[in-house]
Amino acid sequence: VWNVPFGQQLTGVMGAIAAGWQFSGIATLQSGSPVHVTQDGDILQTDPSGGTNNEIRPNLVEGQNPILSSDERTLQRWFNTAAFTRATLTYGTSYRNPVVGPGLKVLDIALSKSFRIREGHQLQFRWEAFNALNTPQFSNPDGILGTAAFGVISSTRQNNREMQFSLKYLF
Repeated sequence: VWNVPFGQQLTGVMGAIAAGWQFSGIATLQSGSPVHVTQDGDILQTDPSGGTNNEIRPNLVEGQNPILSSDERTLQRWFNTAAFTRATLTYGTSYRNPVVGPGLKVLDIALSKSFRIREGHQLQFRWEAFNALNTPQFSNPDGILGTAAFGVISSTRQNNREMQFSLKYLF
């Protein structure tokens, strides 16, 4: 919390309005979460329920790195999809969580001021901005080989900028 020094030398109504503001913020910087790459279909018939969501990993193509450099990554191609091929009649050679999704970068800020009404009574005004810089927070890419969206990021993980105002009476 930073006590804003503006207006401290003012008196009267202007001093009551301009002085005593506080500014605070929280930054969240987080690396991406792992992407579990699987393939569609139950080729080994390991799912007793007959469903199609199994945990069969595809094969890794020799000489191909599934991780793209940061300048090659886009929302339409977050990782090297050519590094994976379908495993047929065997479990795939891909290791668990071979790629990492996008990270999280969020700055939340707040500006507040308490107005003294009388002894032991205050009115607190507060303005808060969550994800103040409106940075998109993308979800992990689709990790199912055999789908049209394989390697594609198609959603965000949380809302973008949100603001709120509050007024609280303390006694």
